[in-house]
Formats: sequence, C-alpha cells, structure tokens
Amino acid sequence: MNEGSSERNSTARADQAASDARFGAWECSLQVNGHRDKDGLLIGAVLFLAAWPPFGVFLILKMPLWAQVLSGAAGIIFLCWGLAHVPKPYRKWRSGQALIHFFEDGAVLERTRGRIFALPYDSTAVEYVTWQEWSDAEYYPRTHFLITLSDDQMVMLDALGERELQDLAFIARRWGLPAEPRALGNEPFPARQLW
Repeated sequence: MNEGSSERNSTARADQAASDARFGAWECSLQVNGHRDKDGLLIGAVLFLAAWPPFGVFLILKMPLWAQVLSGAAGIIFLCWGLAHVPKPYRKWRSGQALIHFFEDGAVLERTRGRIFALPYDSTAVEYVTWQEWSDAEYYPRTHFLITLSDDQMVMLDALGERELQDLAFIARRWGLPAEPRALGNEPFPARQLW
C-alpha cells in the first residue's frame, strides 16, 4: 500500500455486505473523500462566529441610527452566510466516513453511518478520469474515480493532494484500469455527486 496512505480497518457492516455478495477474503480498506467531508464546516463556523461582533457593536455602543443599521445588517449577512455553509458538510459528517473496502472479488463502498454498496469488480461500471477545473481564475487538473452504483446512481471519489492521488491510482488498479487516468478536458456537466 502507499506510505502515509489512508488505510483503515474493515467494518462489521462491510464484512457482512461482502459475505452476502460472496466477495471472499478482505484485503484492505481506504478512507476516500476525506478532505471533502470537512469542506464548509470550518468556513461556516467562522462566518457564524463573525456575526457576533457586529451584533455586539449594534447593542452596546451608542451610534447614529445609520451605523446601527449597517452594523446589524453586517451581522445578519455573516450569520446567514455561515448558516448556508453548514448543512451539506453536516450531512456528510452525520453519515460517517467514506470508506472503500477491497475483497478478493469485489469492493464495498460505505458511509460508516449511512449507505453501503457491494460492488463486484467484473460487473460494476467504473471510470478513472482527470479533467481541468476552473478555480481562482485558472484551470487546474482534478482526478476522480467514478462508480456507477447498483441503483444506477453515479458517485465520485475525489483526490486532492498526493496521498489521495496515490489512493485513486490504487483503486483503479484494483478494478483492472491503468494507473494513469483518462483525460477528459474540461469538467463534465452535470457534475457527479461526491460519495
């Protein structure tokens, strides 16, 4: 496996799903999309906390009416902006870590407190791709592993950083794909759902 990788132990739920699907012996497990699970929580918390100083100024200091309205409005904007950033990462946090467990004849994709899918290597449609994403006035390469689940929903494993890139290359090799992703050019639309 990769040095400094995101290896994890198998879970009882994953072992049961693999046993039901007759996947054979467990080989290894990886945490995936770890950086995405935390996206938004810190930003939301900082913006939520940033709302309180303007409210304090509004309530404590004697100011002209226009300054009180401006201070109160700034507090409300920060409060709303912070609250808008929290729901999606909170749902991800509540559903648990995103893990993929590898067995002899298939993999199990699991949210530790959420959904779980048994994915046979020979009949699960997967793609290992890279594309250019637009951010901060420039394009940069992003690598993804796309999996079509048993309910025909497609989910995406995302890589950010060298360790996650190595993990996605490992996942691709387990499915019999080349270690180098297929280049797509620009990001495809509609965007795929992150697991």
